[in-house]
Amino acid sequence: MEKSNEFAIGLNWKTVFYPLLTLLFIFAAGWLVYELRQLLTVLIIAFIISYLLEPFASLLEGKGLSRGLATIIIFVITSLFIGILVGLIIPPIIDQFERLQSAAASGRLDELLVNMENSIQA
Repeated sequence: MEKSNEFAIGLNWKTVFYPLLTLLFIFAAGWLVYELRQLLTVLIIAFIISYLLEPFASLLEGKGLSRGLATIIIFVITSLFIGILVGLIIPPIIDQFERLQSAAASGRLDELLVNMENSIQA
């Protein structure tokens, strides 16, 4: 009696349907994440900010303020801090870009780059 090296694979609808359904679900989830990437980025940033500021809200709430008032106070303080920070950082950066642009327009860009390199190395 000869032994056959062939083997049978039992195929039914479950062995074909479940892997295909899983692949379809993975592709659909990937497509959804891709399409909503901007919204998801904003939500993740908002979650991180709220996670970092929550202890301050709890502290103010523990001091007797309502949660809403504590949130408003934290929002105002954070907005002021960011506004002051931006107000101190952005004007010097704009000034540097304007200097770079005027140096490039007048042909002094090479001289300016040499001066920058020398000041970095010193």
